[in-house]
Amino acid sequence: MTAAETAVETIQREMTIFARRARASAGRMHPELSLVSYTLLGHLEECGGCRATDLAAHYALDKSTVSRQVAALERAGLIERRLDAEDHRVQVLHLTEAGQEILAQVTRSRGGGRPGGGARRGRCPTTRTHNPKKNNT
Repeated sequence: MTAAETAVETIQREMTIFARRARASAGRMHPELSLVSYTLLGHLEECGGCRATDLAAHYALDKSTVSRQVAALERAGLIERRLDAEDHRVQVLHLTEAGQEILAQVTRSRGGGRPGGGARRGRCPTTRTHNPKKNNT
């Protein structure tokens, strides 16, 4: 095995270990939230809301994966869809009060910082407002 192959194998093994620990840690933070759910809620809090397509692009996830996660979070009452103030054809995902409370509980249990890493609140760079005069695909 070459040095490059050994390095790739080591990286893959360490990433697997990290992913397992992250999932276990997420389960301890809040038993009702998966790591993906917690991550999406944290992103919505950090950004003050965004489109599902922006979540998919930001995390390099398939749109169907995000759609399933969003549907589950909506059913749980943790997020809601609102029409974009600038373009009523666009739906923006926002945390509900229950979603904000769960994130606050997790943050308290972790002993501090915001789920989004303390970043600013407001529109995230991945969020693009639809402009009918431009081709925003």
